[in-house]
Amino acid sequence: MTNYKKKLSTFDLETLLKQTRKSDANPGGGAILIIISNLALNLILMMDRKSWKEKKDQAEINKEEILKLSESLSLNAQDDVDNFAYLMEKIIEGQALEKDYYNASKPLLTMIDTNIKALEILKFYLEYGKISTITDGQIANDILKQTIISALPTIKLNLENFDEKIDLDKYINLANKLHKENTKIIERRKK
Repeated sequence: MTNYKKKLSTFDLETLLKQTRKSDANPGGGAILIIISNLALNLILMMDRKSWKEKKDQAEINKEEILKLSESLSLNAQDDVDNFAYLMEKIIEGQALEKDYYNASKPLLTMIDTNIKALEILKFYLEYGKISTITDGQIANDILKQTIISALPTIKLNLENFDEKIDLDKYINLANKLHKENTKIIERRKK
């Protein structure tokens, strides 16, 4: 079994760390960003309350959405590994197509969409969640924004070979806006 055929779901933390320090790393940078984003999503749930009172319905909707997004990112990380491995095989064979480059970027583009949704949902947890875990919300806020920014060089590199242009600046602008709004809530609640 080659390195790229191993499923991320079979890795424990020690294996993950050992794999990422190899020159033929599995997972690579893209999948690592997706995994880190997933951890940030789970940090949001640390802000969950036992009793939300009149906010209970919205809290349940948000919790379910975060859990779905987390599950989706788990699959997305494996897609990143698989799509990158396929692209590398095609490049070596001299048969890489435009769609192969796009497919290699698709998991990161999906991660960005997921992170934007998570930043929007995080606002609720920052506003109404447990104050004792506000720093966990702050960490999630920073990670979700930073993983978007960190994904852009890989996406841009792959999309150089893709005719259809994707407006990556809109993602940066939206992530910055949501991050800033969330930061204001954090600062207000920390006082």
